[in-house]
Amino acid sequence: MGRPCFRAVMEVRGIIPYQPAPSPHLCLCFDVRQKMRLLSIAVIVIATCRAACGELKSPDGQYEIEYFKALPHESNVRLKNAKTGKVLGHAFSNDYENSSYLETAWSPDSRYLAVVVRGTRTTAEVSVFAFSGDSVEEVRLPDYRLNLLGRRKLVDGGRYHWVSKLRWDQSTLTFYCTGQWVDGSGDPQIDPDNWYHFDVSLAFGGAGSTPDPRLASVAVSNPTKPDGEQGGGGQPATRPESK
Repeated sequence: MGRPCFRAVMEVRGIIPYQPAPSPHLCLCFDVRQKMRLLSIAVIVIATCRAACGELKSPDGQYEIEYFKALPHESNVRLKNAKTGKVLGHAFSNDYENSSYLETAWSPDSRYLAVVVRGTRTTAEVSVFAFSGDSVEEVRLPDYRLNLLGRRKLVDGGRYHWVSKLRWDQSTLTFYCTGQWVDGSGDPQIDPDNWYHFDVSLAFGGAGSTPDPRLASVAVSNPTKPDGEQGGGGQPATRPESK
């Protein structure tokens, strides 16, 4: 007979506890469970990456936006020609935490892309990009918030201001905005009179025209009070010149 192994001898003498060899069936079950767990994690990671780095094409399929990973405060959006893959420009999707735009909306003619960008914990603003051939530029928008703050003869509002519900009707962009007249409670239910709710419409030029939007309308959205009670006659404010 062969010489017994050192571990077997030690187990017989009670020096170390006896440990039976694991069953091959048990090993197989554990291996399958481990692989399934790793597969589930991989699926979650892939889904998250696709959501963060997904692409959104224009209605005519000519243009698209593409998210990519970047350091904080660095550009993390490519504006591309979807057919050639050429990068037409770069942009920021967010200045606070999230990696993708909160909302996106292409105009029906694929000339304009409207996006909602998170600025801080308490703000989200709208930006618009104009596409033409192999070029893209960010459009300077009229100061609609200054216009609505003028209803209460204000120039600077509270720290809360949110834009959402982007929608296009031909070349007119409409969105909902809500925020504070002046700094106060962050809960609209606590101080509803200090919060505004408006639908804003911006009219853009059609095909062949310069992207020079004008403020088409600023209307109260689902008001709890008449427009006059929300802030007067709707006269726009005038921002003082910087010194």
